Amino acid sequence: MKLTIWYFNAKKVVNVTSGSLNSQMKNWGLLYGIDATSMYGLWSPQKNKFVSTIEQIGQLGPDPSVQLKLLPEFDVDPMMEQLKSENPELQKRGLYAARKLLQDQILLQEFVVRGGVSVIMNLMKSTAGNALSYALSIMEMMLSNGMGKESVDPQFISTLVGFLDIANVNTCKISLQVLLLLQGSSTLFSSMILSVLNGADEEATNTGQVSSDYTEGPENFRKLINCLGSKDYDVQKHAITLCNKLLHSENQGRRKELLDLLAVLKINRPLKMMCKQADQIIHRQLWTYQQAMFHEMNRTRQIIYTRDDPEHEELLMRLWRAVFPTQQLANRVSEQWKLLGFQGNDPATDFRGMGVIGLIHLLYFVENYTEQFRNIIRTQVEKGVGDYYPPSTAGIHISSLLFEVFGLTTIGKGGTNAGVSSSHSTSSSSSSSSSPDFHVWEIMFDHQNAFEELYCITFMVLDSTWKDLNATYMDFPKVIATVRQVIVAAASSCTTLNSFYKHCSMGREWNWAPFYYTAATDDEPIMGSVTVHMADDEESSVVKFLRSQIVGGIASLMQTKLLMPLRAGLVCRVATGADRPAWVGIQMSATMEEVLWAQVDKPSASLTDVGLLSRSVPISAIKDVQVSAGSKDTLLSFIFSSPQALPACVGVAPHNVAVSVADGLRLAAGLDPLDSTNLECLKKLIKAELLVKTISLDSVTIPTETPSVPEPPVDFNFHYDLVFDTPQAGSHAAWVPAGAADA
Repeated sequence: MKLTIWYFNAKKVVNVTSGSLNSQMKNWGLLYGIDATSMYGLWSPQKNKFVSTIEQIGQLGPDPSVQLKLLPEFDVDPMMEQLKSENPELQKRGLYAARKLLQDQILLQEFVVRGGVSVIMNLMKSTAGNALSYALSIMEMMLSNGMGKESVDPQFISTLVGFLDIANVNTCKISLQVLLLLQGSSTLFSSMILSVLNGADEEATNTGQVSSDYTEGPENFRKLINCLGSKDYDVQKHAITLCNKLLHSENQGRRKELLDLLAVLKINRPLKMMCKQADQIIHRQLWTYQQAMFHEMNRTRQIIYTRDDPEHEELLMRLWRAVFPTQQLANRVSEQWKLLGFQGNDPATDFRGMGVIGLIHLLYFVENYTEQFRNIIRTQVEKGVGDYYPPSTAGIHISSLLFEVFGLTTIGKGGTNAGVSSSHSTSSSSSSSSSPDFHVWEIMFDHQNAFEELYCITFMVLDSTWKDLNATYMDFPKVIATVRQVIVAAASSCTTLNSFYKHCSMGREWNWAPFYYTAATDDEPIMGSVTVHMADDEESSVVKFLRSQIVGGIASLMQTKLLMPLRAGLVCRVATGADRPAWVGIQMSATMEEVLWAQVDKPSASLTDVGLLSRSVPISAIKDVQVSAGSKDTLLSFIFSSPQALPACVGVAPHNVAVSVADGLRLAAGLDPLDSTNLECLKKLIKAELLVKTISLDSVTIPTETPSVPEPPVDFNFHYDLVFDTPQAGSHAAWVPAGAADA
C-alpha cells in the first residue's frame, strides 16, 4: 500500500508493509531528518485525528495521505500562539514554557521549522527583564545546535551588544554567551561583531568588513569594557574571553590598533581589579590578554629602524624637537646627535639592538617628562668625557633590561613571560594560586602605558645610581648590573607603579616624580590626617620608607571591606523632612570611580530590576565635602542631594551601614576614615605590619654614606665599546671588549 506523508510543505510517498508501524515510522522520519518514533504521530486531515495502526491507515481510502505531526502533548503550536500574542503576559508565559520544552532537540528543531527564530528575534526587541532573558536563552539553544545562524545579521548583533549595558545581569550574561558562540562559529560573524563594536556603518557591517581605523571612543566597546567590572563572575569571564577572542581574530597590524583603543578606553582598570581574584579561569584569560600586549611589543622590537621609512624618521625628529625645540638640526647625519647621548652621527645605528621600540620608549620619556630628560642631558654634557654616560644609548639598554626582567624575550619562542617571577620567592599576588608558567604582571594593568612608565622610573634609577657610585664611562656595565638588581627586586614585589616608584627611589630625594605618585611625609597623614609612630623618637628613613609602602595596601584592604555593601548595591532610607522617608538605591560603578544612585519606591526594590541608577557623583567630588566626626552620614546625604533630587536630605539609615560606606568612600578618595573604630583599626593594622617588616632590621646599622669603590687592577683593559646585535639574532645590546666585534 502506498502512503503519502507530508511534513510541512514537503511530501514523500512510502510503501506501507505489514510489519511494525513503529519501525516504519522511524524510517519515514529519517526521510526528513527527524526522529519520529517518540513524539510524532500520523495525523489524518480527512479523519481529523491521529491514526496509530496499519488497519486505520488502510481505512483512509485508495490514496491515503497523512501529516507527520507532533503528538498533542508535545505540540509547539499553543506555545507559538502565546509567543506571537500581543499580550505581554502571554508572551512571558510562552517564553517560560519554551525555555524548558525546547531543551529537547526534536522539539527545538520543530520550533525552528515553524519560524521560531524570527519569532524569538522579534521578542528580543519588544521584551525586557526576565522575559528578555528567556528569549535570549532560547536563541542561545538554537544557535548552539547549529540552527538559526542564517538569520543572524548585523542588526541582531547590534541588539545583543545593546544589552551589555543594561542592569539585568542575566540578560547581559546570556548576550555575551551568544556573542561568544557567534564569534567562534565563523570569521564573518567575528568581523560583524568587531564592526558593530567599532560603530561601523551598516554597509560595512553587512559585508563583515571592519572599518579601516578604530575610532577613539566607540560607545559599544565601552559597554564591553564595563562588563569586565561587573560584580557577576560569569559576566566578567565571558567579557574578557570575548575580548581575547576578538583580539586573536585580528591580523597583527589590526590587533595593535585594537589593543591601543582598549588601552585608551581604560580597559586596564577593570583588568587590574580582576587580578585580585584567585580564580584560575579568569587568571588564564588575564594572562592571554597580557600575552597579546607583550606579543605586540615584541613585534615592534623586531622592526628594524630604517632611514627609508618616513614614520621612523618622523619619530626621530620628534625626539630632537622635544629636547631642543629652538635648535635646528644641521643635517640628518650630524655630530649634534651626540648631544642627545647617541654614540655616533647617525642614531639609526644605535637602535639595532632593540629596533623601533627603543626609540618609542625614549620618545615617551622625553615627551612626558621633558624637563627631567633635559636635566639629564644638561648634566651629562657638562661632565668630562670619561665621567658621563650617553643618555639615549642608556635608554636603549633600559628597554632591553625591562624586556628581560618581564620575560618579553621569550614571547613567541615557545616560552612564557614569567620573567623574574620564576626565580624569586615573592611574586605578584595575582599568580599566587596559578602556575608560574602563566604569570600575570598585575603592575602592567596599573596604567595604559605601564611599561613606558616603568621605563621612565628605571631611567631615573640609572641616573641616580650613576651619581651615587660617582661612576665613569668605564663603569657603565657595573651601573647597569646594579640597576638590574633594583628593578628585579621591585618587579618581584610591586603590583602598582606607585609602589614600584617608592621601591626604586629607596628614600632618595629625587627632584622628579611621575604624575601618579602619592606619598606620605612626616607632616602629612597616612591617608588624610592619620599619623602612626613606632616610638617617640624620630623614625629612621628606612622605617619611613617601609611605612609609606605599607599604608596603601592596608588602606586598600579596609576600603574593600567597607565598600562591600556598596559594590553589591543597597537601598537606604533617607530622611528628607517630609512625612514619608525616601528610599534610595546606591551602588559603586564598575570602574570604582563614581557612585551611582536612584530613588526607588520601596526598601525591597531590586536594583537589578530597576536599572535606573542614572545619577552619579564622582569619587573625586567627595574630597570637597566638609564632614565632621559627629555626622558621618553627611557624606551620603551630600551624594543624594541635588536641586532635582532630594534637596532636603538630612540623614541616612541604617546608620551603621551609612557610616561604613561613608568611610569606605573616604578611603577611596584618599581621605581618612572618621569613625573611631575604623580609624583605630587602620592605625593598628599599619603598626602591626610595620613591626613585622622591621623585625629583620633589629641591631642592623645602615650606612649613611656610599661605600668607596676599590681601585681597578692596573694591568686590566677596561676599555669597552658598545655593540648591538640585530633583532634577528635574538640577543640584546651588550658590552663587549674593544676589538671583539672585529675579531
